[in-house]
Amino acid sequence: MLVRRYPPFTWLRRPLHRSISFVVVHFSDEIKHNILCSRAVYEPHNELIIVDNRFNLSYCSLGAAINEGIFRAKHDLVAVVHEDVLLSPDWQHRFEDSLDSLERVDPNWGVLGAVGWAPGEVWGHWSDPHQYLNTLEEVRYVEVACLDEQLLVLNRSKGPVFDPDHPNIHALGLDIINTLKQQGRKAYVIDAPTIHKYCDAEGDLVLSAKDSTKIRRRYSRASFSLWECSDDYIELKWGKRPRATAPLFSLADMQHPPTSSRPLIFTGRGGSGTRLLTDLARGFGVHVGRHVNKSGDTLDIVEAAYKALFQKLSCPNRQQKALSQGLLAWAIQGLCEGRDIGPRVLPDQKEPRDLGPPGNDHALHFGMKLPELMLLIPEILEAAPNSRIVQLIRDPLDASLGRHHPTSRIDHPLGQAILPHAYRALGHDIQQCTSDPPEVRAAISTVYQMETALDAVSELQPHQYHEIRFEDLVEDFDATIGAFSDWLGADQVNPIKPPDELRARARTTSLSDPTLEQVMTIVEPMKRRLGYARDG
Repeated sequence: MLVRRYPPFTWLRRPLHRSISFVVVHFSDEIKHNILCSRAVYEPHNELIIVDNRFNLSYCSLGAAINEGIFRAKHDLVAVVHEDVLLSPDWQHRFEDSLDSLERVDPNWGVLGAVGWAPGEVWGHWSDPHQYLNTLEEVRYVEVACLDEQLLVLNRSKGPVFDPDHPNIHALGLDIINTLKQQGRKAYVIDAPTIHKYCDAEGDLVLSAKDSTKIRRRYSRASFSLWECSDDYIELKWGKRPRATAPLFSLADMQHPPTSSRPLIFTGRGGSGTRLLTDLARGFGVHVGRHVNKSGDTLDIVEAAYKALFQKLSCPNRQQKALSQGLLAWAIQGLCEGRDIGPRVLPDQKEPRDLGPPGNDHALHFGMKLPELMLLIPEILEAAPNSRIVQLIRDPLDASLGRHHPTSRIDHPLGQAILPHAYRALGHDIQQCTSDPPEVRAAISTVYQMETALDAVSELQPHQYHEIRFEDLVEDFDATIGAFSDWLGADQVNPIKPPDELRARARTTSLSDPTLEQVMTIVEPMKRRLGYARDG
């Protein structure tokens, strides 16, 4: 049986003498079983401020959400705490004792935390799913160069505020410290022990890292790409990356000039049968990368595409948004040259099978297939002006009622980046997103992605854009393949398997009538735009 250690506590009874405004950004139901179970937030002289940013949908950045809480605070002493932190019953007594000791030496301190790093050493007193550690048994406080963001304490009247252009949570503590250095103020770890990730969203104890959904989700391509966006911002702002590990894409890579490469870009709404595009590409001898997964996605390009998408949709800073074009140019040129440009090997996963560079029969055509490229067509055309776009179109109702693709899921970083833009673009209230049925979110995301892609290709010349209807592949496969052959100017070199007609026609029918009607209302304008008649 796993045994997790926690900071010891005693029932101290002396009066407390400080008033604290606790600012918590509500992301998930973990808030109910961690910070909301902490005695300190309910002390009568304290204040609890909850900023609703469930699944990162309501604010342009976490910094903006935190600043909203600080603006609402009535006390000068503000503690910004993660929702998944539990404070022990004697937390405030220990915090006040430590702060009293610090202020006798440095009354103008800048920011405080429970965990931090000085060169070569970690300091703090905390428990998390990885370990319990107390390096403050001999001292009450230590000056540090970086703080973990689980607990950050500052003076509201002295600042600083959080940078609203910072893309996400990572390295927010370092950013604050760098700002304070310019003011001649310091950061400290003090003995204010935390229990990080005490319970999960269901209230079950988190005894190890594998028990935490949040920790497990960190080890995905999308999460790594989002993390690197934060590191990039720190490097752009302060001239140095926060971590010693080398990034997958350097700032130099992301400033690549447009490439003269002439790739084929295969894309379409994820979950609507886009794997057929990979079969089509291979049938005509198109090299779609050295690494391709079971869905036919070009893994070589996936992390560059994810990062470019986050830069476009989730990075408020204009300079960082502009990096997406150069990043795509670098990745597209590398792919067309046959270089091995990725992907990285994720923890607990096998290294992707390397199919090698293209052979002689693949030398004429290079391409990539990825559903998320629908949202990056303008950037792709800037990065590689000679690109040729092949898009799979499907009845938006069927596309919405199929597999729930990550781009429509609120528990996935891609969905969290796309859904706020989709809701606002279609005139829906983003506050309804968390309570809407998944099919409604999927419909809104589907229509938004289709509109974005169709608008982007609307002025392309016929030789640069080819549209394939999923229904045509099912009903008249040979003619559809022939039309693509004519457009590409090449003959088929490998057999292409037609789609399974029964599977292609399957559609979810278990929705309640109100939900189905809502979905149909959302997709109806796109059905008309694409020429699909509404079902009777």
